[in-house]
Amino acid sequence: MTEKTTSLRGLADLLGVSDTAVRKALKVGVFSDGSIRRDDSGNPSVVNVTLAVTEWRRSGRQVRTDELPPVPSAARLDDERQASDDLHAQLAALLTQVRTLRQGMAATSSEPGDEDPAGAGPRDGADGSLTLVQAQTETQIQRGRMLRMEADLQEGALVKADQAARAAFEFSRTLREAILNVPPRIAAELAAESNAARVHVRLETALREALASVASILDASGAPPHASPATE
Repeated sequence: MTEKTTSLRGLADLLGVSDTAVRKALKVGVFSDGSIRRDDSGNPSVVNVTLAVTEWRRSGRQVRTDELPPVPSAARLDDERQASDDLHAQLAALLTQVRTLRQGMAATSSEPGDEDPAGAGPRDGADGSLTLVQAQTETQIQRGRMLRMEADLQEGALVKADQAARAAFEFSRTLREAILNVPPRIAAELAAESNAARVHVRLETALREALASVASILDASGAPPHASPATE
C-alpha cells in the first residue's frame, strides 16, 4: 500500500506542534530522506508520514499521542518480511521452470525471431541464471510457438507426427499393391502381343491406371498430402 504524502504544516498539525518546530527539526537533521524530501521546486514534502512521526519521537521532541499513525509492530514487520521471502521463492520456482523448458527445447531448431528482441547479447545473467524479464520473454516466445503450431494444425498446414507416419505407411502400401497388381492383370495380354510399340503403350496405360487408382483412394481417405508433420 503506498504511503500518502502531506506538507510540513500537515505533519505539524498531526504532531500538535507548530510549523516552525517541524522546520527547525528538519533543518537540524531530525528527518531522513525516506520521510521528508524536496520536490523539483525545492519545497520539502512529507513522503512517509509514519516514518516522519517515528523519527520525531526518537528525537525526544514534543508529540501529540492521539490520532498518530501506528508504528509497525515487530510482528507486522516479520509478516511483511515473510511475504517478501515467499514472493522471492515463487519467482525462483518460475525461473527454474522456464530454465527447464529451455533445456527441453534445446534439441529443436531455432526459428526466426527467437533471438533476444532487444539485441542485448547473452540471454542469461552473469551467473548463468535467467533474469525475470528474460524469463517472461522466454515464456512469451514458447507460448507464441505453441499458438502458431495449434493454428497450423487447425488450418491443416500441419499434421501430428504419428498421423503423418500412418498416412505415409498407408500410401506406400496402397502404391505397392497397385503396382504389383499390374503384371498379373496384363501378363497374358502382353505375351500374346508381338508388336513392341503396342506392348509399351499397353504397359504405360496399365501403370497410369494403377497410379490414378491410388490417387482416388487417397482423395477418398481425406489424407492431407501437402501438410507438414508436426513434432510433438
